[in-house]
Amino acid sequence: MRRSIELTDDEKRYISAFLQHRSQTADFVFHYGAYILPSLLFAMYALWNGDFVAALVAYAALLVVVLLYLSQAKRSSDIFRSILEKCEVAPSAGPGSEA
Repeated sequence: MRRSIELTDDEKRYISAFLQHRSQTADFVFHYGAYILPSLLFAMYALWNGDFVAALVAYAALLVVVLLYLSQAKRSSDIFRSILEKCEVAPSAGPGSEA
């Protein structure tokens, strides 16, 4: 008897994306670097010139990026937890059943 787990489309996409062979470090740097680097450079330039309002705007932009990252991490965590709960509840093959 084989285990049967019913997964939602989100769960299937999550597993597929996780199993893709790619450099997660490079993916992270290129994806978030496009948002973080300009804001960070703008903040440094603003501090260099003593423009604290511009620095606050740059740091607010960085805060938005961090909040988006945290919300995405929470969503991924929820999907992963759901997958694990389904795997734990799924019937397992007993000693006398067919494999």
